Amino acid sequence: MCVPRADTTRALSPRRAARSERPLLECNGLLSIAPSYLGHFPNGFRTRATAGASHGLCAQARAVNAVLPTSIVVGAAAKGTAPIKNIKFYLNGKYEANLSGSGGAVALTLPQQGTPYTLKAVATDSAGNHYSASKKVVAEYTYDHYSCMGSGCIPGIYAVAPLDEAYVGSTFDLNLPIRDNPNPISAMRAYLDNNVIATSNGPRLQPQVTVAASGPHILTIQGWDSKGIEYRIQQNININVSK
Repeated sequence: MCVPRADTTRALSPRRAARSERPLLECNGLLSIAPSYLGHFPNGFRTRATAGASHGLCAQARAVNAVLPTSIVVGAAAKGTAPIKNIKFYLNGKYEANLSGSGGAVALTLPQQGTPYTLKAVATDSAGNHYSASKKVVAEYTYDHYSCMGSGCIPGIYAVAPLDEAYVGSTFDLNLPIRDNPNPISAMRAYLDNNVIATSNGPRLQPQVTVAASGPHILTIQGWDSKGIEYRIQQNININVSK
C-alpha cells in the first residue's frame, strides 16, 4: 500500500511544484513522473529505496491532477534480496534507458500528446532476480517555454510579460507570443486561475487585462496549431490592486 508524503502540488503550477517539492520513494508499484524543462530534471527530484521495504521497485506518484508534456522525467528505486545492478526503462515494451545501481531518474520523450503509454521499469539484482513496476501516462501538451541552445531553437511560448513570480498591478500587459511553430497557430488562450482573461486567433497574445482580485495567482497560457498540437506554460504572478 502506498503512503506518500503530504502532497503540496495541488494548488500550484507544475513549474512551481517542480521547484518546491522533494519527492521521495515511499511505496511499491508506482513510478514517479514529472515534467522535464529544457531537458533538465526538476530541482529536488530525487529517489531512494524505502528503508523498511523488503524488496521491490518503489516510487512516489506525483499529484493525481498533474499535467504532463511529452518531455518527462521518470524516477525509480529498487531494493532486492541482493544488491541491485541496474534499472531498465521501457515505453510500450520498447527499451528506452538504463540506470546503473539501485535508483535515480531518466529523461524520456513520449512520441505524441493525447496517446496513453505504459512506462515500465525493471530492476535486476546481482542474483538475477527481477523486480518491475509500471504506470500509464498521457501527455496533454507538446511544447512549453520557447528556448534556444547552441545552433537550434525549440518551439514554444516566449514569456515577455509578465515573467514568472512577477508582481503586477490590477491592470497589466500580456505579451506571450508563440515562436518557431512548425504549423500555423489557430488559437491562444490565457487563464488567471480558472478564468479566461484573453484569447487570440493567432500566435500572439498581447492584450492589456484588468482583474480585481489581489494576491498570488496562476497564469496559464495555452495555444493550439492547425494540427491540434498544444503549447502550454504556467507562471505564478502576484497581483497588487493598489499598484
